[in-house]
Amino acid sequence: MREIQVGDVKETVVERSDYPPEKLRSILGPETVTVLGYGVQGRGQSLNMKDNGVKLEHMIDHIDHVCQLAGNARHAAIGSDLDGGFGREQSPMDLDTIADLQRLPELLRKRGYKDDAIAGIMHGNWLRFFREAWEKN
Repeated sequence: MREIQVGDVKETVVERSDYPPEKLRSILGPETVTVLGYGVQGRGQSLNMKDNGVKLEHMIDHIDHVCQLAGNARHAAIGSDLDGGFGREQSPMDLDTIADLQRLPELLRKRGYKDDAIAGIMHGNWLRFFREAWEKN
């Protein structure tokens, strides 16, 4: 982790080196769902994703990375802030409206993901996660 200061505010940010593959594999247990959003956080918050050429395909790269580390697609889920929390400039350049999220299943299919895995990534993993959590309470 690294501490940065922006004006009068100190912020601790997590960096890639804090989570090497071995550590990620140990975290990705049976109850873990990794949220894959696309709003830039931490030191990169000021980055403009559209102007920097970030595309939905890059988002799929990250989803695939998590699935490969975990050994399955049960630990990946889409997280979206497309509710007015930030502008289009903070989204991948080929994501103009929330309707464009419908393109993700085909991009995953091209990577070899089957329909059940795609349904899990798009919504099913969240449903499973919350149902299991609520059953415990």
